[in-house]
Amino acid sequence: MAAISLPVDDALLLSKLAHMPTKKVGELFTALSEIEAGIYYLKDIEASVRNFAEQNDINLENLSRLTYAIINTRISMSGISDSEFVDSIISSVESTSPDVARVRDALQAIIVNFISIDGLFLSIKATQLAFENERQIHEIRIISDLRPVFGSDPNDVRCVFISKTLKIDYMDSGVDIKSAYYAMDDNDLLALERAIDRIKKKSARLSELAETMGVNILEAKT
Repeated sequence: MAAISLPVDDALLLSKLAHMPTKKVGELFTALSEIEAGIYYLKDIEASVRNFAEQNDINLENLSRLTYAIINTRISMSGISDSEFVDSIISSVESTSPDVARVRDALQAIIVNFISIDGLFLSIKATQLAFENERQIHEIRIISDLRPVFGSDPNDVRCVFISKTLKIDYMDSGVDIKSAYYAMDDNDLLALERAIDRIKKKSARLSELAETMGVNILEAKT
């Protein structure tokens, strides 16, 4: 059986869920199943389970992370069966919280429910594909500044020009936010504008093709 080692907080939270009434836990999966398919971040999952977490004294961040982690781990372990995956998760929880053995059936049902939410499963898989590059853009700004040009006399401003700098903040390997700066002129701005216009038109055409194929188009949630 494949070995899975859950973080202690995740294992304890699964144990807590397993000890809750079945009807109450069902409210969690009802909320998760209502999430529309899309490109998701943890904050998007947090928004859907906030009420459940607050009503049941559960740390919101831990619950959203657990949801993402279970589905993400299932995707990465596609080479094993669902039953093997579920048994491995249960073994990891039991190593941290032995009393969960009394509610093993409930724990099994909870794990099965997590990996059976089709919309969320597809969304997390799509999110992996969308952000599998080494760097992901975090924020983009174009900074303009009036720069003086001095003559031989440092007090003599002979002329000025408008500088333009493209600043890109990006996630490095999904962890640290770093910044890169690029000097630009009006020709660069025009080329960038044309490139953006072109990719919008191409995306619109690809969307039309996807619709003719009868497949859903997932969009990033803003």
